[in-house]
Amino acid sequence: MTIFAFMKKMNIKNKYVFSLVIISIMVAFLIHFPELVSLFDVTGQNALFPDMSVLDVANEVFFTFVSLLLLFAMNTYVFGFNRQKARIS
Repeated sequence: MTIFAFMKKMNIKNKYVFSLVIISIMVAFLIHFPELVSLFDVTGQNALFPDMSVLDVANEVFFTFVSLLLLFAMNTYVFGFNRQKARIS
């Protein structure tokens, strides 16, 4: 299933907002990828991030996601992207 078929099935009208949410989720997970990997350390050394719990990493990912959404929203509001009048080129 392609992303456009998913958007049509879920009745998502605004591709701009949908793409911002997807990008924010991906960046939040990629920023905290080392912490996510250290949660599943089977060797038991826990040398990379000792004392990290699943809740700590989930909070970091969530707040990074929310922060990115706020930054995208402010950027859209200030610079006027996604409007007919605004042209990047």
